[in-house]
Formats: sequence, C-alpha cells, structure tokens
Amino acid sequence: MYTCFFLCIVAASAVLDSYQQAAQACEDGWFGPECHYKCRCQQACSPEGECPGQCDVGWFGYKCQYSLATYTATTGQSQDDLTFTLNDNNENTCVAIGNQAIVITFINICYRPWIRLHTQDPDLLYSLKITLLDKQNQSAVLTSKERYIVQDKIVDIHILVENFFVRRMILEGEAIQRLCSLWILKGQNVATKQSVYYSTSDIVGIDTGLPQYPQATDEAITCNRNDQGVAGTTWLVVLKTPFLIKQVDFYVNDTIGGSRYFTIKKFDIYNALYNVYITPTGPSNNYYGSVSWYTTPTKAFTFSVTNSGTNTNQILLLCGVLAYSDLNNVNF
Repeated sequence: MYTCFFLCIVAASAVLDSYQQAAQACEDGWFGPECHYKCRCQQACSPEGECPGQCDVGWFGYKCQYSLATYTATTGQSQDDLTFTLNDNNENTCVAIGNQAIVITFINICYRPWIRLHTQDPDLLYSLKITLLDKQNQSAVLTSKERYIVQDKIVDIHILVENFFVRRMILEGEAIQRLCSLWILKGQNVATKQSVYYSTSDIVGIDTGLPQYPQATDEAITCNRNDQGVAGTTWLVVLKTPFLIKQVDFYVNDTIGGSRYFTIKKFDIYNALYNVYITPTGPSNNYYGSVSWYTTPTKAFTFSVTNSGTNTNQILLLCGVLAYSDLNNVNF
C-alpha cells in the first residue's frame, strides 16, 4: 500500500483485546506488542500510545513514532530565516515570500525522505517544483515514482530518487508562497527493545550466546560512561523483524582525542554477511552515524570503532543505538 492516509481496522476483537492487555502490562513510557514502542509525547501517553497533546520535539505522526529530520530553511534571494515558522506546529503562521524559492539545508544527509507540507493554497500545488542537491551540489530530477497525496491543505510527498543522498532541497512555485508548516521524516526507529550483545573480539555472525546489554536500545542515550564491565570492542544488534535500514546512529563513551574510523557489518535473515561499511578516518567522538541504502532486509548488524593510530578496536560502552527504517507504508 502506498497511500499515506488510511484507517487500520482490527477485525477480530480478540486481537484488539490482547493488544490492549499487552499495552497495559508495559512499564511506564512503553506500549504496544511486547512493549516495543516508546511514548514520545510531551505528556504521558495512554496505555495504547495515544498522545493527549503534542509529540516530543523531533517526533511526529501516528502516535509520534516517526523521527523528524533537522533542517534550516531560508529564502532563496533575501536569505530570510524561515526555520522557526515552518517548525512551530502552528498552521496559522505562514510565510509570505513572494516569488522566492525556499532552500532547505539538512543538518545530516537524508535518503528517501517523506515530506509533509501545509499550505494555504493547495489548489496551486500543480506549480510545486522540488529540486534535490547532494553534497557535491549535483541535482536530481524527481520522477513519476514520487507520490503526492493531498488532503485538505496537507500534501505528503515521498522522495524516491534512487542512490541519491540529499543535502539540500529547493522548493519553488506558487504553492509555497503561503507555506505554513514543513515536516521531513527520516524514518522510524526500529531498534527499540531489540537485543544487543557485545564482545572483545570480532563478531562474525548472529551470535546470541554473547553477553547482553539491553539498555542500549531503550532510546535514553545514557549510560555509566565509566562502567568497563559491559564494554566491548564489537557490538551486535539483532532485530526481531528484518527491516530495510537506511540510517544507524551509535552513541558511545569514546575518549575525545585521536583519530578513528568505524565499521558496520550487516547480516540478512540467513545470517549471511551482505555488506561491510568502513568510514574514512575522522576525529574521535561520542556519536557515530551512517546513512546508506541496500535492498536487502537487515536482520542484524555489528559496530566497532578503530583507533587509526594503533589500528586496534576501541573498548567502548554502547550507550545507545538508533536504526531508522524506510517508510514505504506510512500512517501519519
């Protein structure tokens, strides 16, 4: 299914009852089957994950389960800053930019994002033009694969340009002259409440006999940074359900200073290694992330950080891991 707006109907009441019982049995802040979904509301959510108010900053959509990409927005000629107006969640505050374009610059590169925009003039959407630019300022032309779904004054667009990592996006046309809100979704974090293992040697497959550290997937991104009792040189994340993963973020207790590169290995549902990604050397950090795209569903992946000076893997504690899946079927 490729539509953004749909109503999910549970036909069997027994399924709904079991879901509610599972939700009610979750610890505070979690809900859903096996308590895999985190409450991301500004106020406490219901046992079923419904928000009484707005989502936490950075989250959006159905039960606030979609992560928003961070961006800056300026007018193409006058360079006026439109970032706050387009992110204030107020559909009554709109830009008035005349014939200027809007330039969106992403803090981190994006791949196949969903875009939702709210405009006061939806009848003018025929004029909407979107240009994508990568880090080298090479442009991409949108094709018929993109899907435009309109409801009232809201437009949803899926950017489906293959093998193109977006750094900037230019919006043009009469429809954006009265643009009120712009949300850009990078994906859904599917790493919550998944299994995390660690080792002081290389991990060559899905080995569930290793020591575990479940705190790495609670999305709190906190840990005892001095606790070496649960540190390892290689970390393994095993997903209960395989996903098409397009972005992974790792938060560790690395020592600042020196140069590093990190390695991500991905395994399919048959425990076969299908991709090895090694980054260029860069400064050490407490955060390491990667955006990539492969059409093979990922069942598990490993992560390690190497000291480029000594060519040895760092002994680290994985404080948190986020893994964003592609959103082909979206219920906003």
